[in-house]
Amino acid sequence: MEETGYTTLSERSRVVGVYSPVNRCLKTSFSLAMAQLLSRDLKVLYLNMEDCSGFAGLTGEEYKRGMSDLFYYYRQGSFSFGRLGSVIYTWGDLDYVPPVQYPEDLTFISSQEIAGLIKQISKESTYGTIILDLGQMGKRAADVLEVCDGIYMPVKDDCVSAAKVEEFEAYLAASGHNAIMSRIQKINLPYHCTFGRKDNYLDQLLWSELGDYTRQLLRKQP
Repeated sequence: MEETGYTTLSERSRVVGVYSPVNRCLKTSFSLAMAQLLSRDLKVLYLNMEDCSGFAGLTGEEYKRGMSDLFYYYRQGSFSFGRLGSVIYTWGDLDYVPPVQYPEDLTFISSQEIAGLIKQISKESTYGTIILDLGQMGKRAADVLEVCDGIYMPVKDDCVSAAKVEEFEAYLAASGHNAIMSRIQKINLPYHCTFGRKDNYLDQLLWSELGDYTRQLLRKQP
């Protein structure tokens, strides 16, 4: 895995959000599978907004920079596409920024500031697509979802999960985020039971049941 440069401007990137109020629904696995598949044909940037992502364990990498640095630059008004390039790493064809180093880094930045950062990256980057893995942001996710062109919401069939989705949708309506609803595509992801080792988890994702599902889903998209 290696760091990569980043210098020129382009038109606005397409932003795809992955979020669900439901726990343990494969949000991150799906996000990583989609990002890797799209990166075969597009320049893709993956951003993870979880407070405890386990990402370093999956990649075997020790990160010195990541989303915490981008939050700091943005809040200080010193963010630039050059600074973005300094925190980007590469896995195969996929570029990504490592998640926050400490959970507190997500607590101290507002959802509006995160949305503003994503909008700036989208406008000033060379990426065709930005994948946002929003993790457990709760109702704060609504502000960030506003900047997404498309949204995937993994769901489950049990009554508790359904109640959580209904509550989130009620919040969107009550808080003036109704427009988000038309961009949400609910998906019921298959559990990839054919493997489980973390040392090559990212590679195996592409050939799992989940990888096949994601591949077919992307083929149906316009």
